[in-house]
Amino acid sequence: METNEVRSTEKNRLNFSAIASMAAFLSIMLFTLPALAGTFVGNGGTSSDLDMQILRVKIRDALNSTGENSNKLCKCSENLSALGVCQVVRSLNESQTSLCASTLKSMGPSLAKIIDLDSDLKLKWSEDVNLISREEGEQRDVDAVTIRDHNTIYIKRDHFYSLSEQQQIVLLTHELFHLRPVKKVYVSDRRAFESFPNGAMFLNSLGAATALLIQEQGVDEAVGDLAFVSRSSHRFYLQANLIKVVMHSKDYARKLVLQETGGEFDFLFMYRIKNIGLHIASYYQGTQADSHGVSFQEKMYFGGIGMSYEMTPFSLNLSRWNEMILSLGVEGLFGQTHYEIKDNELEMSDLGQIRGTQVNVVGKYPLNNGLWINGQIQGRQLQYRYNNFGLSINNTQMILGLGVGYGF
Repeated sequence: METNEVRSTEKNRLNFSAIASMAAFLSIMLFTLPALAGTFVGNGGTSSDLDMQILRVKIRDALNSTGENSNKLCKCSENLSALGVCQVVRSLNESQTSLCASTLKSMGPSLAKIIDLDSDLKLKWSEDVNLISREEGEQRDVDAVTIRDHNTIYIKRDHFYSLSEQQQIVLLTHELFHLRPVKKVYVSDRRAFESFPNGAMFLNSLGAATALLIQEQGVDEAVGDLAFVSRSSHRFYLQANLIKVVMHSKDYARKLVLQETGGEFDFLFMYRIKNIGLHIASYYQGTQADSHGVSFQEKMYFGGIGMSYEMTPFSLNLSRWNEMILSLGVEGLFGQTHYEIKDNELEMSDLGQIRGTQVNVVGKYPLNNGLWINGQIQGRQLQYRYNNFGLSINNTQMILGLGVGYGF
């Protein structure tokens, strides 16, 4: 018996050491990953950003159809007159409309290949960095810039997602036409081009005409359905884990170690700044055991404050898996526990104050309209004391959980 108790205690110490090591490792990762990572939640390096992929497919299909829709190019039908992009093409004079239409017809299919998801075009977000355009000997801040030599378009992410979809199409198509010469000339935003007073007006008209063409012909049903997939770019997140299995290893002042299994419910609220999530959580946990007619029951009510690093690990074409989130977190815990022992003749109880730490690994799979399914593994170390029983307890826990979430 002496040997078994020592071995169990040593095992418990190893469990605690493992959780402490995981917590230290995750803490370091939380601060170093943002510096090392090239992606942010909700962009996946842009190659896997679902919104951007959908937009690229819409633009690709529209540019591929410019030949068969040549009579509709750079014109606005009455049923689309409420759109802002309609006013752009309606403001063109006859010469400008003709140049806009002929450019789209002649260059549309070749540019469709460039913006296709399988092309080598690189679309990258600019995060917290000013984009500078240098033209005609002048420097100016811009919302997007094209680097032809690297076949790369940089876009200010916050600005891009503040735009309507039609405005996003105009911006992206505008930059796309910077990659190839029009009538053997690379169009400059500042210089006049043919009948247009400046190149920016010409490129914006091409973008507006592309947006109108997308509205006219609609989109593939499968692509349209992806618009409802929950997005990883949400700022706020609510989570409830409804099914949790808790495996305890309780060290009673290094005198006795018990292995127990119980259940838990928790609720979490998170506020996210880019990849870093700051959260508060509330937990309820219950454990009950019966031995030789004696009932042992422990109920814990505790809260947690923590932070996590969140990433989108997948990069697939037009897949909801692109929005899946993998979250690594650490948490400080505090609260109260109630312990009760009773049999047919005796009932004893006591309260204890909980302090502890926890590490979390959470996978969040997107459903539709902001809803998510969560699966998680947690390692937890709790310390508390029951004075009435003279017990100081180190409670090492491993938790498996399944729940739901809502991002907004």
